[in-house]
Amino acid sequence: MKRSSLGVLAFVIVAVALLYGLSRWSQQLNNPPNLEEALIQEGLPPKEKGAPKGGVAHEKPVSLASGEGNILGSPDAKVKVAAVVPMGVDCHMQTLAVLREIAKAEPKRVRVEMYDMNSPEGQKVLAKHGVHCASVFVNGKSEFIVKVNGVEKHIVCQKKPNVPGAYFSTDLIEVVHQELQRQYKKGFDPKTLQKLRVKGNQILGVQGGIPFGFAITGTPPPSEPTGKKAKVVVEVLMPGQQAPIHTLFANTVETLNALKKRYGDALGVQVYPLMTPEGQAKLRALKLSGPAVVINGKTTHQITEPGKGKRVVVTEFGKSERLFTPTEVKQVVVAYLQQAQPRK
Repeated sequence: MKRSSLGVLAFVIVAVALLYGLSRWSQQLNNPPNLEEALIQEGLPPKEKGAPKGGVAHEKPVSLASGEGNILGSPDAKVKVAAVVPMGVDCHMQTLAVLREIAKAEPKRVRVEMYDMNSPEGQKVLAKHGVHCASVFVNGKSEFIVKVNGVEKHIVCQKKPNVPGAYFSTDLIEVVHQELQRQYKKGFDPKTLQKLRVKGNQILGVQGGIPFGFAITGTPPPSEPTGKKAKVVVEVLMPGQQAPIHTLFANTVETLNALKKRYGDALGVQVYPLMTPEGQAKLRALKLSGPAVVINGKTTHQITEPGKGKRVVVTEFGKSERLFTPTEVKQVVVAYLQQAQPRK
């Protein structure tokens, strides 16, 4: 009885398999798969549209998100830039934007390759150079000494850019300019270099929250000559938009703008985005370490409130246990303006 049952079961299985096979064969005859579907079924990439017979399509840039890299410029260029950064992080996207401008300005002499550091290709580039963090390599190096306007600057193009103590995306303009001089005996021409510097500052300033060169009053800081000397001068060293304290500084700028409308030429205000060369120069000139609101050259102030007595307000980030407020900045500025009024 058992042998008979097994025999019947085996017969049924074979019959079903034959019927399934005949059905599939008939379906393929009526609806043959196209070449692209056949390649996909075999686990192979589909043929690119426009690819020549017997070959592959001409190399073209692909999106960074694909993990294959984004390639700009001639493969024969003597200056080769490889940027390996995490996708979606604002400051790194600013670096890529600057690099695209560089590649656009010098497509024959500069080759720019951009990779997502989380992709296999990006990891291969990092491993080749023996590093594990986000990096930009120019002819195989990520550390440079460049001279701008007679001043030497040490630049390490690794980790997060455009924050105090790090390299700036715009530094790559100077690095590539110097490398062009080394490889071709000629860097960017003066007009191109100036355009790149302006464009780079715009990329950093606009994406950082305040356009580069934006001044609330147009009144220059005390170190610059001015026809109408302000009685109180405020210099705001503005952090980038990605900084947690950006909102505090943005609100402070709005408060200062309102005060400017009230006091006119007696109050001068200048905003320096910290991620620009001008912002960094001002940071060094004032001997500060980070974002601050500098009022008449100082960041520590004493104010007197009716019924509360005297207290100290510190307007430099990280130099006090508590953060200042826009209202306190207003109180300090108004106090200085009142002190500057001639006594009757």
